[in-house]
Amino acid sequence: MQDINLKEWLNLSGIPFEDTQWLETPTTEAYGVYIDKQHKRGSDTKLHIVEHDLEVEVYTEFADRDILDKVEALFIDKGLEIDTIPFTYIESERLFMSKIYCYYTTKLRRN
Repeated sequence: MQDINLKEWLNLSGIPFEDTQWLETPTTEAYGVYIDKQHKRGSDTKLHIVEHDLEVEVYTEFADRDILDKVEALFIDKGLEIDTIPFTYIESERLFMSKIYCYYTTKLRRN
């Protein structure tokens, strides 16, 4: 997979996303955050490999499978394997949280 702007890509689901955290909680029906842990390596100065360990959290007021399906569809369309933990209720937030985990590698060429 080519390196992409994760925020723009995840926002294609119609659900607003932010990297790591929101400074103010959105007022939308659903929203999400993503955390992209990266391991970078390469065999020489011309090849740069980035291994991504991506965690996506989707927060919803109700356990709505349609909302989660929109996010999962982005991964499926790219042919990426995912693990999903759907709809854990967080009492302190009064929201449901679902998590999607994805591991993928990108290769960047340096000039």
